[in-house]
Amino acid sequence: MESRPPARCRTCRPSPGWLDFADPALWAWVAVAVMLVVPAFSVLA
Repeated sequence: MESRPPARCRTCRPSPGWLDFADPALWAWVAVAVMLVVPAFSVLA
């Protein structure tokens, strides 16, 4: 394995697509979706 500069690690590592569980942006979208969906279900319930 060749050593790569740390700045490129995020772009050069293989990504499983949009479901990248190591990506903080994905969890930010998940948190937003949960905050929007939970109140809607509590109103409907």
